[in-house]
Amino acid sequence: FRGRFLIHAGKTMTKRDYTEVVEFLADISSPVQLPAFDDLERGGVVGIADLHDCVSEYSSPYFFGPYGFLVRNARPLPYLPFKGQLGFFDVPRSALHLVVDDEREVESAP
Repeated sequence: FRGRFLIHAGKTMTKRDYTEVVEFLADISSPVQLPAFDDLERGGVVGIADLHDCVSEYSSPYFFGPYGFLVRNARPLPYLPFKGQLGFFDVPRSALHLVVDDEREVESAP
């Protein structure tokens, strides 16, 4: 798969999971600022991005291997509660208009 996809935040995240991410970001001097644990929106669509490639090596500190996605044009969307699944899954076109402001973007979504 290559192209545009929605980013779904899983419903479950423990405080330990959150702390580990905060510590990892601090270790790599990441400019990413996470919202407070209680402010994270979970269990729905939170963003959109373009999947450019899948690689087995990359120089980013975010790459853990053995494979990683090269993502471009990642951006937040208004939160939309939506039941997720593991991996990539289909979202009905009827739901897309709720998260994408520009109707042209909806028309070109895969």
